[in-house]
Amino acid sequence: MGNLLVQVFPYNGTHAVMNALRGGQIDASVAVLGLPKPHISAKSVRLLGVMGQRRPQDMPQVPTVRDLLGLSQLNVSSWNALEPLKTPIDSAR
Repeated sequence: MGNLLVQVFPYNGTHAVMNALRGGQIDASVAVLGLPKPHISAKSVRLLGVMGQRRPQDMPQVPTVRDLLGLSQLNVSSWNALEPLKTPIDSAR
């Protein structure tokens, strides 16, 4: 497998990313699957693979990235714990 050069561009939300992807301003995106699903269904973007350990139940034809690229240890979860920056440390635990 070759090297992959990635440059990260912050966008203000998934809708802006989908517009940039469909408009050709960016080549690819990594996103939580829920919001891009209508674009995938409309075939305005293509889902190359998912980063979890299993294929989506409603899209069994879509491979996992670990299978697609042979990366047996890859497992990326899309759930994150976030809080406002001003939250006291003790209340966050």
